[in-house]
Amino acid sequence: MTIYRLWPKKDQLISSTLDREARAVFDRVDATVANIDDVTHCLLEGFTEIFWAFYAHPLLMAEFDRNPDVVLRSLTISAEPTVELSVTYLAGHVERRTELEPDEARTLADALVRVTHSLLLTSLSTRPFAERSDVRDWADRELSVILRILEGSEPSPSRKSETRAL
Repeated sequence: MTIYRLWPKKDQLISSTLDREARAVFDRVDATVANIDDVTHCLLEGFTEIFWAFYAHPLLMAEFDRNPDVVLRSLTISAEPTVELSVTYLAGHVERRTELEPDEARTLADALVRVTHSLLLTSLSTRPFAERSDVRDWADRELSVILRILEGSEPSPSRKSETRAL
């Protein structure tokens, strides 16, 4: 019996794998951010851990190299359950670590999950990150600006000039 008999379509197998992997990644993120008090630092570390886990996942990348259409379909059309799981997970962290109301925490979580998802989708074929530290550097440059604005503080002038697209 092949594994595909358990899933009617290959993209459903990939989606199930992504969901399982997301749950495992959340456990790693919890361990990574457990002793971080600063909310922005916590969110940047969490982003880096989650993004790198999927970006560097050997099964996902091998399948993307063989059949990018199936992986992209799994990461777009079939990804909503994993995206929803991710939003719920992150909203819980945001709500516990900030003074945001639950609906505000969920809105922020939704935006951050979708930024992460979008970056993953747009970087799969170009592969701009060689190491986890490259992802963290990107997050420090780009996401920290967004998070500071959300906190109500302006980015520093020197950081404004450093901000750039991939």
